Amino acid sequence: MIHVAVDVDADGTVSAVVGRSAAANAIDRPNVCVLWPPAADGFSLIADGTATVNGEPGPDTLVSIEVASAVRHRPARI
Repeated sequence: MIHVAVDVDADGTVSAVVGRSAAANAIDRPNVCVLWPPAADGFSLIADGTATVNGEPGPDTLVSIEVASAVRHRPARI
């Protein structure tokens, strides 16, 4: 699990710049899950997809994620 800033293209592709270890992990296990923190309405967004590493893993490696499915998740009751 890592914490990174992500961008979302108009076609829904998610991209992020990650470090060497995270990029190597994405090559070995490309099925990933991305979690966005709760929005103003309290719902989080959870997206599953496939990661593609652009280039060789290095300290600043671009990873693209093609989202296959996503769900808004409501807050847990306390």
